[in-house]
Amino acid sequence: MRLVLVFIALAVGFVIWDRLANEGRYTAAVEHSFRLAMADLPSGYGTGITFDGLGKR
Repeated sequence: MRLVLVFIALAVGFVIWDRLANEGRYTAAVEHSFRLAMADLPSGYGTGITFDGLGKR
């Protein structure tokens, strides 16, 4: 349990440091890389559920 709290504290500390010292540059780069990775998924940017072809026979 302590290890989990340490990781959460490190993540929060990184985000706060990035926002205050670097104007969010590192966080923006991480978000951009996640968006690029999501674009490679078949659903694209959306995370919706589609039912294409369920009623067609």
